[in-house]
Amino acid sequence: ASLYVIPECRKRGVGEKLMQTIVLEAHKRMYHSVFLFLSQKEKNTLKTFYIKRGWEFFDHAIDNDDLKTDILKISTEN
Repeated sequence: ASLYVIPECRKRGVGEKLMQTIVLEAHKRMYHSVFLFLSQKEKNTLKTFYIKRGWEFFDHAIDNDDLKTDILKISTEN
């Protein structure tokens, strides 16, 4: 599963709203955290996007392309 906003709709708050909806739904289902793997494409831009919105570095992992990537985590608790 991926969160993707097509380029012509970026910088309009769409990605942030999708992310907030996912975290809220996880909270409703009583999950304590949400995790994500950063895509290799635009990795630093994506990491900055999520960190600014409260996500934290959790760990490193190997992705589906056998490349080292970061895992980020956010709490669903208010």
